[in-house]
Amino acid sequence: MRFTAIIVSIVSLTIFPLAATANNMAYTPIPEPATFSLFLTLFGLLAYRRWGQRRQRSITSDMPEIMPSAAAAHWHLLGQMSGGVIHDVKNALTGIRTCAEVLNYDDMSAADRQEFTATIIAEVDRLTAMLQDVLAVARGETRSQARELTSINTLLRGALETMSCEFRCRNIHIHTDLQTVPDCSMNASQIMRVIMNLFSNACDAMPDGGTLTISSRVLAQSVQVTISDTGCGMSPELQARLFEPFATEGKSNGTGLGMTIVKSILDAHHAVIRIDSLSERGTTVRIEIPCKSGNA
Repeated sequence: MRFTAIIVSIVSLTIFPLAATANNMAYTPIPEPATFSLFLTLFGLLAYRRWGQRRQRSITSDMPEIMPSAAAAHWHLLGQMSGGVIHDVKNALTGIRTCAEVLNYDDMSAADRQEFTATIIAEVDRLTAMLQDVLAVARGETRSQARELTSINTLLRGALETMSCEFRCRNIHIHTDLQTVPDCSMNASQIMRVIMNLFSNACDAMPDGGTLTISSRVLAQSVQVTISDTGCGMSPELQARLFEPFATEGKSNGTGLGMTIVKSILDAHHAVIRIDSLSERGTTVRIEIPCKSGNA
């Protein structure tokens, strides 16, 4: 995983200066280092993809009988991610370069310069979030880590409070039915990441407002969390690929890795996720987390 971290670090070091450069682009010509950063970024990602493919082939061919299934799945996930990352970064960098070239026009109005500058900064922020997700998977941060008994209701309330402003701005009404449930053995920060991702997806599905319903209840040997929205829903084709990297192609928000990471975290917790969705009718996500103490 060290090579992956190095590549992500190199790409990050070339992307971060683009945001700072964008702040000055409205008033100064584009410096050559900023243009060079675009090519260095793609070179680093291509190198990462080639290394990942060779590494996966080497491991699966040389040690098939002793390689744990979890490790094999992890390498397979990294291989899937590499192509999507390069595709998305290439598209984003093309847009950044176009905006940067346009900003060199002498007759551009101040308002137009600010608009193109904002586009560059937004794309850099999106690429940064994507690289953070890639690094989280590469480092194994979505896999099993130390756990402790935690209240799922506390995490749900915390996530609702964190996103309360966004819900209000998007005219999304919240209904909750959080029953008394036992604490579950979990990594709180990982499960919070799952909840925040699902809440964010629900917001994106309701651009014109709607209702988000969150409930919790006890099942035989688990706690079930249900998150339902009244948004645009998903097609059967998208549902079938939902947990694959970059399955939500064309989505305006997000990194394309959110649900992949959600599934990876829940698998590490031996939790189950089920999704029911109808196009233009909304989506319901059900998560079942085993109720047992300890770190196993």
